[in-house]
Amino acid sequence: MAAPAAQIVPQFVRARDLASVALKAATDLDNLIRHKPSDLEGVRELARQLAAKVVKDAGARPASLVDPTTAIVLGRAVGDTPGGMRPQQVREVAAATEQWIEQMADLVDAAGTADDLSRSLANLRSFCLAVSRHATAMTPTPLERTDHPFRRLRV
Repeated sequence: MAAPAAQIVPQFVRARDLASVALKAATDLDNLIRHKPSDLEGVRELARQLAAKVVKDAGARPASLVDPTTAIVLGRAVGDTPGGMRPQQVREVAAATEQWIEQMADLVDAAGTADDLSRSLANLRSFCLAVSRHATAMTPTPLERTDHPFRRLRV
């Protein structure tokens, strides 16, 4: 007797860092574009993580909208997306990210119907890939990490 597909395919519970989640979201979107089944779990998780990282308060100071590392990652990702311009200010990064979050939420709410959304799905997939690429680039390597701030690395 064959095992059910749910037992063969592991649940999406492994890595929860931004790069891995964005890559999972891009994979989900690629499956949707190719008319393959997709649970959009990666898209849901990426939208949730980005919403938690970006403050939606228009009256807040720019420095409190997004932490600096996330602002760099998201600013570069927005700039690398087809048709996107590289944001020059943190408010622009936050506003562009909120638009992407809304698109992800709309897609999840629409239960992944890809009939008239193929162009926007491709742009959303490009954004997710760019987030994954830039988040990976910003992750420090083990050699760059130290156990204690006063301890030097020995090479």
